[in-house]
Order: sequence, then C-alpha cells, then structure tokens
Amino acid sequence: MKITPYLTAGEAYPAFERAVVAARHRIDAGFRVFDPMTRLRSDEARVHGDTWYDLLAAKLEQGVEISLAISDFDPIMARDLHQSTWAAIRRLTSLTEYTDSRTTRLHLRALLHPAKVGLYPRLFFAPATRAKLRHQIEEIAQLAPRDQARVLSHSPGLRPYLARDEDGGLAMKRGVIPQLHPVSNHHKLAVIDDAVTYIGGLDLDERRYDTKQHDQAAQQTWHDVQLMIHDPALATSARQYLEDVVPVTSGKKRPTALTGLLRTQSRPRHNRLAMALSPHSCTRELLDAHLAAIARAEQFIYIETQFFREAAIARALVKAAQSKPDLHLVMIVPAAPEDVAFEDNSGPDARFGEHLMARCTGDVRAAFGKRAAILSPVQPRNVQEHDNDFERAQLQDAPIVYVHAKVSIFDGREAIVASGNLNGRSMRWDSEVGVRLTDAGVVGDLQHRLMAHWLPEHAPADCFEPATATRAWADIAAQNALLDPPHRRGFLMPYVARPARRFGLPIPFAPKALV
Repeated sequence: MKITPYLTAGEAYPAFERAVVAARHRIDAGFRVFDPMTRLRSDEARVHGDTWYDLLAAKLEQGVEISLAISDFDPIMARDLHQSTWAAIRRLTSLTEYTDSRTTRLHLRALLHPAKVGLYPRLFFAPATRAKLRHQIEEIAQLAPRDQARVLSHSPGLRPYLARDEDGGLAMKRGVIPQLHPVSNHHKLAVIDDAVTYIGGLDLDERRYDTKQHDQAAQQTWHDVQLMIHDPALATSARQYLEDVVPVTSGKKRPTALTGLLRTQSRPRHNRLAMALSPHSCTRELLDAHLAAIARAEQFIYIETQFFREAAIARALVKAAQSKPDLHLVMIVPAAPEDVAFEDNSGPDARFGEHLMARCTGDVRAAFGKRAAILSPVQPRNVQEHDNDFERAQLQDAPIVYVHAKVSIFDGREAIVASGNLNGRSMRWDSEVGVRLTDAGVVGDLQHRLMAHWLPEHAPADCFEPATATRAWADIAAQNALLDPPHRRGFLMPYVARPARRFGLPIPFAPKALV
C-alpha cells in the first residue's frame, strides 16, 4: 500500500489530474461539489485541454468508463448549490458525444439525500419557507426570457412549486407547503481503475484552489487535506461505498462493513415520520473511531477541523484531559465559519453553530488548561482592499486563512482523514467517508508536514515533540498576537472564542446535528 498526503488543492489537484490521465478502464467518483470548468493545473492533463471537461472528454474518447455522482441540495434553502449541481450535470451531459453511440460510458447522477422533514415541522416552517420561495420566484420572473429559461433548467427542484399567473408570468402554486431536505451527501472521493483511491475533504472547483502559501484574498484561501492511496482492497471498498450510497440512504439496504473505510450514513425515519426533523443515523463509524482513538491517546492529539461542535467528542477530550495528565492537544480551526466570515450570515443556523463551537472549545480549554492550544491561522500581512471587509474575515488586523481540513492524529501512531468535520452533522447525519491510517511512518510524516505548514520556517524541535509542542505553539501564537501582521512568524494566532460566544445563539429543542 502506498499513501500520499496532499496539503491544499495546489498539491492535490495536479495529483488527481495525473491519476485520471493514467486511468485505463474506469473512473468512479462522488463529490459534494464538482465543477467541470475547473482549470487543469498539471502538464500531463493540459495536453488534453484547459478544464476538467476537456480531460473527461479525452478519457471518454480513450474508452474509459466514467461514473460521477454530484450531491444535490434543497432547492429553496440551498438554491445556489442546487443550481450549481444541475449546471454541472447539464454541461457534463454534453460529453455523451464523445462516447460510442452503441454504448454509454458516461454515468451521471445528481444525488439528493432522501431524508425529509416531517409534516408538522414543515407546517411550522412554512411561513418562512414560503416567503423564501416567493422571493426566489419573483427574482426569476424579473429575468429576461433566455436567462429565466437557463435558471429554471438548473433548478429542477423548484418546478413542483411553480405556476403561471393570468399574464403568463411565473408564480408560486397556491397552497404549496415546501418540502425540506436537511441532509446532504458530503463525501469527496474517486476510484481509479479499481486500484487507486483519492479521498479526504476536498471537492473540485476554483473556490477551493489554494496553495500552501495562502497568499491570496482571505475569501479565496482554503486549507484542506486529501490522500491518494494505492491499494486495490481499499479501492474495492470505496467503489462499493459509491454504489451503496443510494440504497443505504434510502433505507433499502443495510450498511455492510467496508474494509478500510469509516463512514457516517443516515436514512429517512420510518416511525414518527410526521414529527421527523432529523434522519435515522444508521452508521456512525467516524464518530466511534474518533471516540476510541481519543480514549487510546496517551501523549498528544493533533486536530485540524472546519467545525468543532460535536458534544460527544468534546466530552471525550475533556475526560481524557482529566484522566491523563500527560496528554496534550493542538487544534487548528478557522477564526470563523465561511458563511459568517465571508458572507456576513447572521441567521439562526450560523448563530446556533457558533454557540456550539464556543461551548465545545470552552469545555476543552477548561479541561486541558495549558496543555491545549486551540489556534487559528491568518496571513502574515495587513488587510488589503481585495480582502473581504466583513468583521470576522480578519483576526487582529490580518486576513484569515480558511481551514476546511478534517484530520485527527493520535500519538503520532494513528490518524483519521475524512470528509467529515467534528460536528453533529458530519458525525450523525450527512454521508461521509474517510480512512484510518495506522502505519507509523505515514502518520508521522503526515503530522510533521501539517505542523510544519503552519509553523515559522526552521521551527525548533520542541514544536514537534509531544510533551513540548503545545506550549511551543501557544508561545508562537501569543507572540504573534503582540506583533503587527507583517512581523508575525508563520500563520498561527490564538483562536478567539469571544466573537463566537457573543454571536452564538442557543436554540432549545433544535437538533445539534442541524449544524
């Protein structure tokens, strides 16, 4: 087995392109986001054109079979994502001209998780969802006919709610109670020739492209981790996972063990359906693996996560801190969620998520004391005109680096790399998949590369030692906080929970996995 980790799309995208270029028989893939107009970065891929559309066209011409599933979303509450998915599907459908007319080598699917909100919650939320739907229809109705047709072709989920008024214009159907789809397929993986698996937290589009220098506008930064694993047994499991997504999430098939993979999967509730706000969680392997690894850890835990909101993981860390006085923790999180930092979202979902984040980080800090360093990366420069100017897009006068990675490493001996964050949604609801690494050499290399990425150049050895790393990292971050941005060393700053506490909002009776 050969395992290669990639930090940021700057490393991962060219490697993924080369794997696809090398494909001889088949490519199976499932992504939350897949934009075929994403630019190609590697010389090997650019032989075939400028974009992923061109690369896939070339592989079809070579006779390679391609199966691609792109996640679909609630057409009202996640309209932009819904439209992006169907725009990609429509564009990719034109690739059929590159296949032999006697056979179909291109298989495309837009996958909407079948879990739905029950009737009573639908009725409760109906005033808000109807108002949102009406506003969206009014926006579409104001477009020129050609633009209107394009938007509607990319919004098939809206069609059941549409009607024509007396003048032939778009209108909302009378008496409609919009359906709500609270769960998504959040995995990001591809299988090449049943031999190579590309897996982790990274989707495919231009927004996610960044390099380890993170030297672009705050709203364009994106730190992520992806693996390329050469192992036919794992590839077989990964392909089976992709084939099982629909039957498992629809409840038609029970999830069966897949060698080498860790999953989160859920299905619609069959009992108390009218009251259902959440799905039935049928696989929690990612959560169970994290809890077991935390319990085993003795010296040092290193975590990078987009969200830290899952109470069970926070409790496990608190328990470990209290029972193991030699256990240390370094956690890297973004200074703010993406929608809060770059879109100024102040809705109840954003505020509830920040409430959970503040509570979990607060509990862990209190339990570990000085044995924990919870940190957020920023660029070592002042905010400039091209940076988003929302308040939380910066931290102490510097543009933030957005963290999207999902990596947990325990005692330098085992690691979990996955699509799932440390929040209830990823641990209990959404379709997620990852791997547990146990090769000490691979895990040690991954941990060292991740740590060196954030640290100043030529960081001393105590930054990497389990017993001293936490204090060394905390000292670097504290020193940076006292300096003007251009004079800071590395990317590290203390995570400041105060904005999350002020902004956060507890919502009684709301499922914590909602965010």
